[in-house]
Amino acid sequence: MDGDTERKPEGLLPKHIGGELKSVNQAAPLSPLLPPKEPGQLDAYLKSRATETFDLRRERYEKRREALDNAPDLEVVLRKRYEQQNGEPAPEGINLSFQVINDFRRLVKDAQTYRKVSKDARDPVERAHGTLVYNQLKTRIDREYLHDPDALSFEKAYREYIQSRNSYVNFLSKLEEMKRVEGLLSEPSFKSLPDGEAFDEVDYSRVERVMRSGEIATSLEVAPEMNELEATLRTIYAEGTPEYEELRGILLSTTKEVVPKTKKGLQDEHDKAKNTALELFSDGMVRRFWREKEYNDLIAAFAKGEDVIETQSVIANLNKLNEWEEQHQRTTVGGVLTGPPGVGKTTLVRHYLEAQGRKFVYMDLSEDVTRYLLYGSKAIEFKTSTEHHRALTEQLAALGTDDFRKFVVENSSTLSQVFHLNGDEAVSAYLDLINEEVGKAQIDETQIQNIRGKVNDLASTVFRKELAQEFSHLVKKNGWRDGVIIAALRRGDSVIMDEFNKNRNWSLIYSLLTAKPGEDWYFADNDETINIPDHWRMYFTANIGRRHSAFVVPEALASRAQGKVVEVGYPPMQEEMMVALSSMSDAEGNWLRSVDDLGKLYLTITEVVPAVRKYIEDKPQTVPISYRTIRDLGEKLILYRDRETKKPIYKATGKSFDAALYEVLIESQKAIFEDQVVPREIVNICTRLGLMMDDDIKDKVAGWIGEEAYEERKKDQEGNQKSREQIIEDFRGLAKDAYAMIGDTSEMGMPIQRTF
Repeated sequence: MDGDTERKPEGLLPKHIGGELKSVNQAAPLSPLLPPKEPGQLDAYLKSRATETFDLRRERYEKRREALDNAPDLEVVLRKRYEQQNGEPAPEGINLSFQVINDFRRLVKDAQTYRKVSKDARDPVERAHGTLVYNQLKTRIDREYLHDPDALSFEKAYREYIQSRNSYVNFLSKLEEMKRVEGLLSEPSFKSLPDGEAFDEVDYSRVERVMRSGEIATSLEVAPEMNELEATLRTIYAEGTPEYEELRGILLSTTKEVVPKTKKGLQDEHDKAKNTALELFSDGMVRRFWREKEYNDLIAAFAKGEDVIETQSVIANLNKLNEWEEQHQRTTVGGVLTGPPGVGKTTLVRHYLEAQGRKFVYMDLSEDVTRYLLYGSKAIEFKTSTEHHRALTEQLAALGTDDFRKFVVENSSTLSQVFHLNGDEAVSAYLDLINEEVGKAQIDETQIQNIRGKVNDLASTVFRKELAQEFSHLVKKNGWRDGVIIAALRRGDSVIMDEFNKNRNWSLIYSLLTAKPGEDWYFADNDETINIPDHWRMYFTANIGRRHSAFVVPEALASRAQGKVVEVGYPPMQEEMMVALSSMSDAEGNWLRSVDDLGKLYLTITEVVPAVRKYIEDKPQTVPISYRTIRDLGEKLILYRDRETKKPIYKATGKSFDAALYEVLIESQKAIFEDQVVPREIVNICTRLGLMMDDDIKDKVAGWIGEEAYEERKKDQEGNQKSREQIIEDFRGLAKDAYAMIGDTSEMGMPIQRTF
């Protein structure tokens, strides 16, 4: 690693600031007191020495605080320097001081990593390399942050940062406390308790265990970050100095929860935690830290290849499903999810069940769903020739010699028809042998018994053969004798019923809509009573809208779905932008495409996507724009894994952004549907914004809008380019920093956490 490598665009920010901090990192000189020569004066000397040292340190500390208070704000310093270097004011959307502090933290983190290598590596060469790089990074930190006339402004900003970070940690702990208390209050044993009655020993132990476990979980979550912040403190201040101890005390000053002794006390603790969280979240820096965490979680989810990214809107819908199940425990309807295609309705239910460790089966109700498929049947009859063969062997064994002789002679010509043996050469040859022996003029007793044995063997052989054939037929027809729902009930698996608005026969599931979890339910098809598991539910999903509906939704479902319908719409633009940034970044959150592509992505999410959605909302036969579209775009522009080794590689593909956008938005539309009006309008929307104008797709785009219009918009692209340059400047070209610029954090509501 090159310690001086920077990822941000050159000239975007002023040089890092620093300052002479010798008074901080070097101990102040002590007055030249000589040790006493007279006996008995040693104690007095040591006491005066300690007093003077303390007084000097306190005096230096007070002067330091006064200097910090009077230092100009770092943001003012940086903006002034930016304007001097670039000849224009810095963009209003960027917090330059926050950027510098984050860069400082990254440098310190890298330095600490190499310092550890220099101490712990077994290979001497590796240790030497670690020491060399650590010294390079430490020199850079000293030069750019700690040895500059404006160092006091940086130190002042960093102290404020530490205090804000501590507020954020407290905010996280309050969210966790609210979640734990809500979980306790929802438990049946606590619901039934009077508000003011003191907990008994068992309930109090339960409350204490839950509250303390939450403290541990919260501390584990923030421990790595706190360790990192302490490392940066040691870089600025010497350990043991008043400045170091003061800020370290702030880092460790998270509040501890008390253990309530009554249900009312538990409710009061919840309300107190909520009010504190709201107050803390009113701080813009706390909101920013939260958004940073949300984005980092998003990046981690993408790096793991997870299908569901738990954004705020997703978590809200997950909580709704969980809340409704808790509130409606006497119905098998777990939830009804409606909305446009591609927003992840079915995937949301799958993720919800998987998060709880519950299994499920999926059914598409738009297919030809039969009663036998749903419930199966025990009324499978075996009245075929096999049964007759079995009866034949029993009857032949009971015949006497004369009767058997008579039977064989009379029926030798029809044995093949009786046994249905035509086409089987081996059995036909066996039958010919019997006919030949029966045709002989004289047949003695021994021959009769031989023939009897052969006929019995023949009947038995045919029975076994046809039984195997019949079993094979049954397996092909229905691999299990239980239908899908019956099998799911036996296993305790919930059922996801997709496209319910296209179901042709609701009478098949009417009875299950009235069933109650936990009770025994009679299924007439099987003539069997089966227990409905407590957590067994049916979830219904469908694309609702004039162009998606096929059949009328019955009142039976509508009445039982009251209070359980989740309208899953398109996510907020901020979330889509975060997902888009994540899809084109590496596991560290670094943007992998060009800065020009970043501007194009911004225009795509903020301008193209809303316009296209509005245009196609009432158009039949169109491909919707959803998370799938965004992820498809990312997959065309970023190669996430090596095709052979399957290891993560994260590198940009050779495809241009405009070409990928054309493939995602246009190729799918024109290849699937005959109506070409929609793709033409999408091309118009994009080209007016300066998108899809790359030369490699010129012929395709001009084919939609005409050569003249294409050339005119190509000329207009220069103006659009200036707009994109402003976007790029705002975004700074780094996805991990750009996410913070998406929207105004002051408009953020209280973050939502998963409640289960």
